[in-house]
Amino acid sequence: MPDGVKTIGESAFLGCCSLKTVRLPERLESLAPYTFAYCTLLSDVQVSAGLQRIGDSAFMGCSHLVSFEIPCHLTEIESNPFAGCEKLEKLDVAEKHPVFTMKDGCLYEMRTKCLLCVIPDAECTHYRVAEGVERIGGRAFGNMPQMTTITLPDTVHTLCRNAFSDCNALQNVHLPSSIRLIESGAFSHCGALESIVIPEGVEQIGSMAFSFCDKLSYVMIPGSVKKIDLAAFMLCSSLRHVQLSEGLEEMAERAFCYCRELETITLPASLKHIGGNPFVGCWALEEIWVKEGNAALEVKEGVLFEKEGNRLVCYPCAFEEEVYQVPEGTKTIGADAFHTCGALERVHLPDGLEQLEDSAFYACDFTGVMLPASLKRMGNYALAGCENLTGIVIPEGVEEIGDGALEYCGLELVILPRGLKKIGAIAFRGNEHLENLVLPAGVDEIGKGAFDECPALVLTVEEGTYGAEYARKTGMAYRID
Repeated sequence: MPDGVKTIGESAFLGCCSLKTVRLPERLESLAPYTFAYCTLLSDVQVSAGLQRIGDSAFMGCSHLVSFEIPCHLTEIESNPFAGCEKLEKLDVAEKHPVFTMKDGCLYEMRTKCLLCVIPDAECTHYRVAEGVERIGGRAFGNMPQMTTITLPDTVHTLCRNAFSDCNALQNVHLPSSIRLIESGAFSHCGALESIVIPEGVEQIGSMAFSFCDKLSYVMIPGSVKKIDLAAFMLCSSLRHVQLSEGLEEMAERAFCYCRELETITLPASLKHIGGNPFVGCWALEEIWVKEGNAALEVKEGVLFEKEGNRLVCYPCAFEEEVYQVPEGTKTIGADAFHTCGALERVHLPDGLEQLEDSAFYACDFTGVMLPASLKRMGNYALAGCENLTGIVIPEGVEEIGDGALEYCGLELVILPRGLKKIGAIAFRGNEHLENLVLPAGVDEIGKGAFDECPALVLTVEEGTYGAEYARKTGMAYRID
Protein backbone atom coordinates (compact mmCIF):
# COMPACT_ATOMS: atom_id res chain seq x y z
CA MET A 1 0.00 0.00 0.00
CA PRO A 2 1.24 3.55 -0.71
CA ASP A 3 3.02 5.27 2.18
CA GLY A 4 0.72 8.32 2.03
CA VAL A 5 -2.39 6.38 3.09
CA LYS A 6 -3.62 7.52 6.54
CA THR A 7 -6.84 5.54 6.86
CA ILE A 8 -8.03 2.22 5.44
CA GLY A 9 -11.80 2.23 5.20
CA GLU A 10 -14.41 -0.13 6.59
CA SER A 11 -14.35 -3.62 5.04
CA ALA A 12 -11.72 -2.48 2.52
CA PHE A 13 -10.13 -5.95 2.25
CA LEU A 14 -13.05 -7.96 3.62
CA GLY A 15 -12.90 -11.58 2.48
CA CYS A 16 -9.70 -11.29 0.45
CA CYS A 17 -9.02 -14.98 0.92
CA SER A 18 -5.71 -15.08 -0.97
CA LEU A 19 -4.09 -12.30 1.03
CA LYS A 20 -1.24 -13.69 3.18
CA THR A 21 0.99 -10.74 4.13
CA VAL A 22 0.23 -7.07 4.81
CA ARG A 23 2.72 -4.25 5.37
CA LEU A 24 0.86 -1.24 6.70
CA PRO A 25 2.01 2.18 5.36
CA GLU A 26 4.26 4.21 7.63
CA ARG A 27 1.83 7.14 7.86
CA LEU A 28 -1.23 4.99 8.44
CA GLU A 29 -3.13 6.17 11.51
CA SER A 30 -6.36 4.17 11.52
CA LEU A 31 -7.89 0.86 10.50
CA ALA A 32 -11.67 1.06 10.23
CA PRO A 33 -13.99 -1.76 11.37
CA TYR A 34 -13.72 -5.05 9.46
CA THR A 35 -10.78 -3.80 7.36
CA PHE A 36 -9.18 -7.24 6.95
CA ALA A 37 -12.01 -9.39 8.29
CA TYR A 38 -12.18 -12.94 6.95
CA CYS A 39 -8.85 -12.78 5.13
CA THR A 40 -8.53 -16.43 6.04
CA LEU A 41 -4.93 -16.94 4.84
CA LEU A 42 -3.55 -13.73 6.36
CA SER A 43 -0.71 -14.77 8.68
CA ASP A 44 1.70 -11.83 8.76
CA VAL A 45 0.81 -8.18 9.54
CA GLN A 46 3.63 -5.65 9.78
CA VAL A 47 2.35 -2.80 11.96
CA SER A 48 3.30 0.71 10.87
CA ALA A 49 5.01 3.28 13.07
CA GLY A 50 2.06 5.69 12.93
CA LEU A 51 -0.87 3.35 13.63
CA GLN A 52 -2.98 4.79 16.45
CA ARG A 53 -6.37 3.10 16.17
CA ILE A 54 -7.84 -0.31 15.22
CA GLY A 55 -11.57 -0.52 14.59
CA ASP A 56 -14.09 -3.14 15.66
CA SER A 57 -13.40 -6.63 14.27
CA ALA A 58 -10.66 -5.35 11.95
CA PHE A 59 -9.06 -8.83 11.74
CA MET A 60 -12.12 -10.91 12.60
CA GLY A 61 -12.02 -14.42 11.16
CA CYS A 62 -8.36 -14.23 10.08
CA SER A 63 -7.96 -17.87 10.98
CA HIS A 64 -4.23 -18.10 10.10
CA LEU A 65 -3.11 -15.04 12.05
CA VAL A 66 -0.68 -16.23 14.75
CA SER A 67 0.68 -13.03 16.33
CA PHE A 68 0.20 -9.27 16.31
CA GLU A 69 2.33 -6.41 17.63
CA ILE A 70 0.77 -3.62 19.74
CA PRO A 71 3.32 -0.77 19.89
CA CYS A 72 3.11 2.20 22.27
CA HIS A 73 1.61 4.57 19.69
CA LEU A 74 -1.37 2.24 19.15
CA THR A 75 -3.64 3.54 21.91
CA GLU A 76 -7.21 2.86 20.74
CA ILE A 77 -8.67 -0.58 20.08
CA GLU A 78 -12.40 -1.02 19.62
CA SER A 79 -14.14 -4.32 20.36
CA ASN A 80 -11.83 -7.33 20.02
CA PRO A 81 -10.28 -6.98 16.54
CA PHE A 82 -9.17 -10.63 16.64
CA ALA A 83 -12.43 -12.52 17.22
CA GLY A 84 -12.42 -15.76 15.26
CA CYS A 85 -8.63 -15.78 14.92
CA GLU A 86 -8.47 -19.38 16.09
CA LYS A 87 -4.69 -19.79 15.66
CA LEU A 88 -3.77 -16.59 17.47
CA GLU A 89 -1.00 -17.36 19.99
CA LYS A 90 0.48 -14.02 20.93
CA LEU A 91 -0.36 -10.34 21.22
CA ASP A 92 2.97 -8.61 21.67
CA VAL A 93 2.24 -5.50 23.77
CA ALA A 94 5.12 -3.04 24.04
CA GLU A 95 6.81 -2.79 27.42
CA LYS A 96 5.41 0.09 29.52
CA HIS A 97 2.52 0.56 27.11
CA PRO A 98 0.41 3.53 28.36
CA VAL A 99 -2.97 1.91 27.62
CA PHE A 100 -2.81 -1.88 27.18
CA THR A 101 -1.32 -4.82 29.02
CA MET A 102 -1.21 -8.60 28.60
CA LYS A 103 -1.75 -10.93 31.54
CA ASP A 104 -2.42 -14.67 31.58
CA GLY A 105 -3.29 -14.75 27.89
CA CYS A 106 -5.65 -11.77 28.02
CA LEU A 107 -5.43 -8.27 26.56
CA TYR A 108 -6.65 -5.54 28.93
CA GLU A 109 -7.27 -1.83 28.63
CA MET A 110 -5.92 -0.54 31.92
CA ARG A 111 -7.83 2.74 32.34
CA THR A 112 -11.31 1.22 31.97
CA LYS A 113 -10.27 -2.16 33.43
CA CYS A 114 -11.73 -3.77 30.34
CA LEU A 115 -10.98 -7.30 29.17
CA LEU A 116 -10.57 -6.87 25.40
CA CYS A 117 -9.43 -10.23 24.08
CA VAL A 118 -8.85 -13.77 25.31
CA ILE A 119 -6.17 -15.73 23.44
CA PRO A 120 -7.62 -19.03 22.13
CA ASP A 121 -7.14 -22.08 24.33
CA ALA A 122 -8.69 -25.21 22.86
CA GLU A 123 -8.35 -27.07 26.18
CA CYS A 124 -10.20 -24.49 28.25
CA THR A 125 -13.90 -25.18 28.89
CA HIS A 126 -14.24 -23.44 32.29
CA TYR A 127 -13.02 -19.85 32.35
CA ARG A 128 -12.68 -17.54 35.36
CA VAL A 129 -12.29 -13.82 34.66
CA ALA A 130 -9.67 -12.14 36.84
CA GLU A 131 -10.65 -10.11 39.91
CA GLY A 132 -10.73 -6.36 39.33
CA VAL A 133 -12.06 -6.49 35.76
CA GLU A 134 -14.97 -4.05 35.36
CA ARG A 135 -15.93 -4.45 31.70
CA ILE A 136 -16.06 -7.40 29.33
CA GLY A 137 -15.27 -5.90 25.95
CA GLY A 138 -17.01 -6.51 22.65
CA ARG A 139 -16.37 -10.04 21.32
CA ALA A 140 -13.77 -10.55 24.07
CA PHE A 141 -14.49 -14.29 24.04
CA GLY A 142 -14.77 -14.53 20.27
CA ASN A 143 -12.00 -17.15 20.21
CA MET A 144 -13.55 -19.47 22.80
CA PRO A 145 -16.39 -21.38 21.09
CA GLN A 146 -15.65 -24.47 23.20
CA MET A 147 -16.14 -22.70 26.56
CA THR A 148 -19.02 -24.21 28.58
CA THR A 149 -18.81 -22.22 31.83
CA ILE A 150 -17.82 -18.64 32.62
CA THR A 151 -17.30 -17.17 36.10
CA LEU A 152 -17.32 -13.40 36.47
CA PRO A 153 -15.96 -11.50 39.47
CA ASP A 154 -18.21 -9.16 41.44
CA THR A 155 -16.31 -6.17 40.03
CA VAL A 156 -17.78 -6.50 36.51
CA HIS A 157 -20.47 -3.88 35.81
CA THR A 158 -20.76 -3.90 32.00
CA LEU A 159 -21.04 -6.64 29.40
CA CYS A 160 -20.22 -4.80 26.18
CA ARG A 161 -21.70 -5.37 22.76
CA ASN A 162 -21.35 -9.02 21.66
CA ALA A 163 -19.18 -9.82 24.70
CA PHE A 164 -20.00 -13.55 24.62
CA SER A 165 -21.65 -13.82 21.20
CA ASP A 166 -21.09 -17.07 19.31
CA CYS A 167 -19.92 -18.94 22.43
CA ASN A 168 -21.86 -21.90 21.10
CA ALA A 169 -20.99 -24.30 23.94
CA LEU A 170 -21.69 -21.90 26.80
CA GLN A 171 -24.14 -23.57 29.20
CA ASN A 172 -23.53 -21.94 32.56
CA VAL A 173 -23.01 -18.32 33.45
CA HIS A 174 -23.54 -16.69 36.81
CA LEU A 175 -24.00 -12.96 36.51
CA PRO A 176 -22.76 -11.16 39.66
CA SER A 177 -24.83 -8.53 41.45
CA SER A 178 -22.38 -5.85 40.26
CA ILE A 179 -23.69 -6.03 36.66
CA ARG A 180 -25.51 -2.87 35.59
CA LEU A 181 -25.61 -3.01 31.79
CA ILE A 182 -26.01 -5.86 29.30
CA GLU A 183 -25.32 -4.33 25.90
CA SER A 184 -26.59 -5.39 22.49
CA GLY A 185 -25.81 -8.93 21.40
CA ALA A 186 -23.96 -9.76 24.64
CA PHE A 187 -25.06 -13.41 24.60
CA SER A 188 -26.37 -13.70 21.03
CA HIS A 189 -25.94 -17.10 19.37
CA CYS A 190 -25.10 -18.85 22.65
CA GLY A 191 -26.95 -21.92 21.44
CA ALA A 192 -26.33 -24.12 24.51
CA LEU A 193 -27.44 -21.61 27.16
CA GLU A 194 -30.55 -22.99 28.89
CA SER A 195 -31.43 -20.44 31.58
CA ILE A 196 -30.37 -17.03 32.79
CA VAL A 197 -31.07 -15.15 36.01
CA ILE A 198 -30.41 -11.47 35.47
CA PRO A 199 -29.30 -9.93 38.78
CA GLU A 200 -30.97 -7.08 40.60
CA GLY A 201 -29.12 -3.92 39.61
CA VAL A 202 -29.15 -4.41 35.83
CA GLU A 203 -30.90 -1.38 34.34
CA GLN A 204 -31.16 -2.20 30.64
CA ILE A 205 -31.03 -5.26 28.41
CA GLY A 206 -29.67 -4.22 25.03
CA SER A 207 -30.97 -5.05 21.59
CA MET A 208 -30.54 -8.69 20.57
CA ALA A 209 -28.73 -9.33 23.87
CA PHE A 210 -29.93 -12.96 24.09
CA SER A 211 -31.05 -13.47 20.49
CA PHE A 212 -30.65 -16.90 18.86
CA CYS A 213 -30.19 -18.67 22.20
CA ASP A 214 -31.96 -21.78 20.92
CA LYS A 215 -32.05 -23.70 24.21
CA LEU A 216 -32.88 -20.82 26.53
CA SER A 217 -36.09 -21.89 28.27
CA TYR A 218 -36.29 -19.67 31.37
CA VAL A 219 -35.57 -15.98 31.99
CA MET A 220 -36.06 -14.00 35.18
CA ILE A 221 -35.85 -10.23 34.78
CA PRO A 222 -35.56 -8.19 38.02
CA GLY A 223 -37.31 -4.98 38.91
CA SER A 224 -34.17 -2.89 38.39
CA VAL A 225 -34.44 -3.40 34.61
CA LYS A 226 -36.22 -0.37 33.17
CA LYS A 227 -36.03 -1.27 29.48
CA ILE A 228 -35.89 -4.40 27.34
CA ASP A 229 -34.58 -3.28 23.98
CA LEU A 230 -35.27 -4.24 20.38
CA ALA A 231 -35.33 -8.01 19.69
CA ALA A 232 -33.54 -8.69 22.99
CA PHE A 233 -34.76 -12.32 23.09
CA MET A 234 -35.41 -12.82 19.37
CA LEU A 235 -35.54 -16.42 18.16
CA CYS A 236 -35.13 -18.00 21.57
CA SER A 237 -37.10 -20.88 20.13
CA SER A 238 -37.28 -22.89 23.40
CA LEU A 239 -38.26 -20.00 25.68
CA ARG A 240 -41.38 -20.95 27.64
CA HIS A 241 -41.11 -19.08 30.94
CA VAL A 242 -40.47 -15.34 31.25
CA GLN A 243 -40.78 -13.64 34.63
CA LEU A 244 -41.06 -9.86 34.40
CA SER A 245 -40.80 -7.96 37.68
CA GLU A 246 -42.36 -4.71 38.83
CA GLY A 247 -40.09 -1.84 37.83
CA LEU A 248 -39.96 -2.55 34.09
CA GLU A 249 -41.10 0.59 32.25
CA GLU A 250 -40.44 0.08 28.54
CA MET A 251 -40.42 -2.84 26.15
CA ALA A 252 -39.23 -2.28 22.58
CA GLU A 253 -40.73 -3.79 19.47
CA ARG A 254 -40.02 -7.46 18.78
CA ALA A 255 -38.44 -7.91 22.22
CA PHE A 256 -39.52 -11.58 22.30
CA CYS A 257 -40.16 -12.15 18.60
CA TYR A 258 -40.20 -15.73 17.28
CA CYS A 259 -40.13 -17.29 20.75
CA ARG A 260 -42.17 -20.16 19.38
CA GLU A 261 -42.76 -21.98 22.69
CA LEU A 262 -43.97 -18.95 24.64
CA GLU A 263 -47.62 -19.56 25.56
CA THR A 264 -48.38 -16.93 28.18
CA ILE A 265 -46.90 -13.66 29.42
CA THR A 266 -47.76 -11.39 32.36
CA LEU A 267 -46.87 -7.71 32.03
CA PRO A 268 -46.15 -5.77 35.25
CA ALA A 269 -48.19 -2.80 36.44
CA SER A 270 -45.10 -0.60 36.08
CA LEU A 271 -44.83 -1.08 32.30
CA LYS A 272 -45.55 2.31 30.69
CA HIS A 273 -44.77 1.90 27.00
CA ILE A 274 -44.51 -0.82 24.39
CA GLY A 275 -43.11 -0.12 20.93
CA GLY A 276 -44.41 -2.32 18.15
CA ASN A 277 -45.66 -5.82 18.93
CA PRO A 278 -43.02 -7.47 21.19
CA PHE A 279 -44.41 -10.94 20.41
CA VAL A 280 -44.19 -11.20 16.62
CA GLY A 281 -44.04 -14.83 15.51
CA CYS A 282 -44.83 -16.22 18.98
CA TRP A 283 -47.15 -18.75 17.37
CA ALA A 284 -48.00 -20.55 20.63
CA LEU A 285 -48.93 -17.34 22.48
CA GLU A 286 -52.49 -17.66 23.78
CA GLU A 287 -52.63 -15.43 26.85
CA ILE A 288 -51.42 -11.94 27.67
CA TRP A 289 -52.07 -10.67 31.18
CA VAL A 290 -51.61 -7.16 32.51
CA LYS A 291 -51.30 -6.76 36.26
CA GLU A 292 -53.91 -4.70 38.04
CA GLY A 293 -52.98 -1.06 38.42
CA ASN A 294 -51.24 -0.66 35.06
CA ALA A 295 -52.16 2.84 33.86
CA ALA A 296 -50.84 2.42 30.31
CA LEU A 297 -51.92 -1.02 29.10
CA GLU A 298 -55.06 -3.14 29.06
CA VAL A 299 -56.29 -6.41 27.62
CA LYS A 300 -59.63 -6.54 25.82
CA GLU A 301 -60.89 -10.03 25.02
CA GLY A 302 -57.33 -11.32 25.11
CA VAL A 303 -55.90 -8.58 22.85
CA LEU A 304 -53.27 -6.14 24.17
CA PHE A 305 -53.90 -2.40 23.87
CA GLU A 306 -51.99 0.72 24.84
CA LYS A 307 -54.47 3.15 26.36
CA GLU A 308 -52.80 6.35 25.20
CA GLY A 309 -53.74 6.78 21.56
CA ASN A 310 -56.13 3.84 21.74
CA ARG A 311 -53.53 1.64 20.04
CA LEU A 312 -53.90 -2.09 19.41
CA VAL A 313 -50.48 -3.58 20.21
CA CYS A 314 -50.75 -7.36 19.90
CA TYR A 315 -53.32 -9.85 18.67
CA PRO A 316 -51.96 -13.22 19.94
CA CYS A 317 -50.81 -15.50 17.14
CA ALA A 318 -52.37 -18.65 18.61
CA PHE A 319 -55.93 -17.31 18.53
CA GLU A 320 -58.06 -19.54 16.32
CA GLU A 321 -60.97 -17.15 15.61
CA GLU A 322 -61.63 -16.59 11.92
CA VAL A 323 -63.22 -13.16 12.37
CA TYR A 324 -62.16 -10.31 14.66
CA GLN A 325 -63.96 -7.05 15.34
CA VAL A 326 -61.51 -4.33 16.39
CA PRO A 327 -63.16 -2.45 19.28
CA GLU A 328 -64.80 0.92 18.74
CA GLY A 329 -62.54 3.80 19.78
CA THR A 330 -59.35 2.19 18.46
CA LYS A 331 -57.30 4.85 16.66
CA THR A 332 -54.21 2.89 15.65
CA ILE A 333 -53.31 -0.64 14.66
CA GLY A 334 -49.76 -0.85 15.95
CA ALA A 335 -46.65 -2.08 14.17
CA ASP A 336 -46.77 -5.86 13.60
CA ALA A 337 -49.98 -6.11 15.67
CA PHE A 338 -51.45 -8.94 13.53
CA HIS A 339 -48.17 -10.14 12.02
CA THR A 340 -48.61 -13.68 10.55
CA CYS A 341 -51.92 -14.37 12.33
CA GLY A 342 -52.82 -17.27 10.08
CA ALA A 343 -56.28 -18.19 11.38
CA LEU A 344 -57.91 -14.84 10.66
CA GLU A 345 -60.04 -14.70 7.53
CA ARG A 346 -61.61 -11.29 8.08
CA VAL A 347 -60.97 -8.24 10.28
CA HIS A 348 -63.61 -5.56 10.85
CA LEU A 349 -62.10 -2.12 11.45
CA PRO A 350 -64.09 0.57 13.29
CA ASP A 351 -64.99 4.06 12.13
CA GLY A 352 -62.51 6.44 13.71
CA LEU A 353 -59.45 4.29 13.01
CA GLU A 354 -56.70 6.60 11.73
CA GLN A 355 -53.48 4.63 11.33
CA LEU A 356 -52.12 1.30 10.18
CA GLU A 357 -48.53 1.29 11.43
CA ASP A 358 -45.68 -0.59 9.74
CA SER A 359 -46.41 -4.28 9.06
CA ALA A 360 -49.71 -4.04 10.97
CA PHE A 361 -51.28 -6.95 9.05
CA TYR A 362 -48.14 -8.45 7.55
CA ALA A 363 -48.68 -11.90 5.99
CA CYS A 364 -52.20 -12.41 7.30
CA ASP A 365 -54.39 -14.91 5.46
CA PHE A 366 -57.62 -12.91 5.47
CA THR A 367 -59.58 -12.59 2.26
CA GLY A 368 -60.91 -9.11 2.79
CA VAL A 369 -60.60 -5.95 4.86
CA MET A 370 -62.68 -2.80 4.60
CA LEU A 371 -60.64 0.27 5.45
CA PRO A 372 -62.75 2.94 7.20
CA ALA A 373 -63.19 6.44 5.79
CA SER A 374 -61.36 7.85 8.82
CA LEU A 375 -58.04 6.21 7.86
CA LYS A 376 -55.22 8.69 7.24
CA ARG A 377 -52.04 6.62 7.13
CA MET A 378 -50.89 3.29 5.71
CA GLY A 379 -47.44 2.47 7.05
CA ASN A 380 -44.67 0.52 5.37
CA TYR A 381 -45.63 -3.12 4.65
CA ALA A 382 -48.99 -2.53 6.39
CA LEU A 383 -50.76 -5.25 4.38
CA ALA A 384 -47.79 -6.86 2.65
CA GLY A 385 -47.88 -10.59 2.03
CA CYS A 386 -51.66 -10.96 2.44
CA GLU A 387 -51.82 -13.43 -0.43
CA ASN A 388 -55.57 -14.01 -0.23
CA LEU A 389 -56.44 -10.31 -0.36
CA THR A 390 -57.93 -9.79 -3.82
CA GLY A 391 -59.36 -6.29 -3.60
CA ILE A 392 -59.02 -3.10 -1.60
CA VAL A 393 -60.48 0.40 -1.59
CA ILE A 394 -58.14 2.95 -0.02
CA PRO A 395 -60.09 5.75 1.71
CA GLU A 396 -60.06 9.38 0.61
CA GLY A 397 -58.15 10.59 3.67
CA VAL A 398 -55.00 8.62 2.80
CA GLU A 399 -52.39 10.82 1.11
CA GLU A 400 -49.45 8.43 1.26
CA ILE A 401 -49.09 4.67 0.77
CA GLY A 402 -46.00 3.40 2.56
CA ASP A 403 -43.13 1.38 1.15
CA GLY A 404 -44.17 -2.19 0.39
CA ALA A 405 -47.62 -1.53 1.88
CA LEU A 406 -49.39 -3.93 -0.48
CA GLU A 407 -46.55 -5.98 -1.96
CA TYR A 408 -47.05 -9.66 -2.73
CA CYS A 409 -50.78 -9.69 -2.14
CA GLY A 410 -53.29 -11.37 -4.43
CA LEU A 411 -54.76 -8.09 -5.60
CA GLU A 412 -56.99 -7.95 -8.66
CA LEU A 413 -58.77 -4.68 -7.88
CA VAL A 414 -57.39 -1.51 -6.24
CA ILE A 415 -59.15 1.83 -5.98
CA LEU A 416 -56.91 4.72 -5.00
CA PRO A 417 -58.17 7.93 -3.33
CA ARG A 418 -58.37 11.13 -5.35
CA GLY A 419 -56.25 12.96 -2.77
CA LEU A 420 -53.34 10.50 -2.94
CA LYS A 421 -49.94 12.21 -3.29
CA LYS A 422 -47.29 9.57 -2.76
CA ILE A 423 -46.88 5.87 -3.51
CA GLY A 424 -43.91 4.37 -1.69
CA ALA A 425 -41.15 2.15 -3.03
CA ILE A 426 -42.21 -1.42 -3.93
CA ALA A 427 -45.73 -0.54 -2.70
CA PHE A 428 -47.52 -2.90 -5.11
CA ARG A 429 -44.66 -5.22 -6.03
CA GLY A 430 -45.53 -8.80 -6.84
CA ASN A 431 -49.27 -8.43 -7.52
CA GLU A 432 -49.24 -10.63 -10.58
CA HIS A 433 -52.99 -10.54 -11.18
CA LEU A 434 -53.44 -6.77 -10.96
CA GLU A 435 -54.39 -5.59 -14.46
CA ASN A 436 -55.63 -2.01 -14.09
CA LEU A 437 -54.82 0.85 -11.75
CA VAL A 438 -56.08 4.43 -12.05
CA LEU A 439 -53.48 6.91 -10.80
CA PRO A 440 -55.07 10.07 -9.33
CA ALA A 441 -53.95 13.31 -10.93
CA GLY A 442 -52.49 14.59 -7.64
CA VAL A 443 -49.88 11.86 -7.27
CA ASP A 444 -46.52 13.63 -7.39
CA GLU A 445 -44.15 10.93 -6.14
CA ILE A 446 -43.81 7.22 -6.86
CA GLY A 447 -41.02 5.28 -5.17
CA LYS A 448 -38.55 2.93 -6.81
CA GLY A 449 -40.00 -0.39 -7.94
CA ALA A 450 -43.54 0.51 -6.86
CA PHE A 451 -45.02 -1.76 -9.54
CA ASP A 452 -42.24 -4.30 -10.00
CA GLU A 453 -43.36 -7.87 -10.78
CA CYS A 454 -46.83 -6.74 -11.88
CA PRO A 455 -46.63 -8.15 -15.42
CA ALA A 456 -50.29 -7.59 -16.36
CA LEU A 457 -50.60 -4.05 -14.99
CA VAL A 458 -51.72 -1.14 -17.17
CA LEU A 459 -51.78 2.29 -15.53
CA THR A 460 -54.55 4.75 -16.33
CA VAL A 461 -53.23 8.32 -16.12
CA GLU A 462 -54.20 11.86 -17.10
CA GLU A 463 -52.16 13.65 -19.73
CA GLY A 464 -49.79 16.24 -18.30
CA THR A 465 -49.60 14.65 -14.85
CA TYR A 466 -46.70 13.17 -12.92
CA GLY A 467 -48.29 9.74 -13.41
CA ALA A 468 -48.13 10.06 -17.20
CA GLU A 469 -44.50 11.19 -17.06
CA TYR A 470 -43.67 8.31 -14.68
CA ALA A 471 -45.25 5.72 -16.98
CA ARG A 472 -43.29 6.98 -19.98
CA LYS A 473 -39.96 7.14 -18.16
CA THR A 474 -40.27 3.68 -16.66
CA GLY A 475 -41.64 2.04 -19.80
CA MET A 476 -44.80 0.83 -18.07
CA ALA A 477 -47.90 0.04 -20.06
CA TYR A 478 -50.42 2.88 -19.69
CA ARG A 479 -53.49 4.49 -21.17
CA ILE A 480 -54.54 8.14 -21.15
CA ASP A 481 -57.87 8.87 -19.50
